[in-house]
Amino acid sequence: MNEQGRTIADAAKSLGVSPWTMSRWVRAAKHEGADAFRGHGQRTPLEQENFELRQQVKQLEEERTILKKAAA
Repeated sequence: MNEQGRTIADAAKSLGVSPWTMSRWVRAAKHEGADAFRGHGQRTPLEQENFELRQQVKQLEEERTILKKAAA
C-alpha cells in the first residue's frame, strides 16, 4: 500500500498500465527520488560524468595518435 492507501495493482489498473510496470516505477522513485523520471536525454550526474570522461579519453587517444605520427 502507498501513502494514499492504494495497492500497486489498484493504482496500475486506474492508470491503464501493468502492475509490473507500476511496481518498477515505484521502486525507481524510492531509489532515485526526483532523478527517477528525468525524461529523454537527461542523464544522472554519474551518467554525465561517465559520458564526459569517455569523450575526454577519445580526445586524448586522437591526440596520442597524432603525436605518434608526428614523431615517426
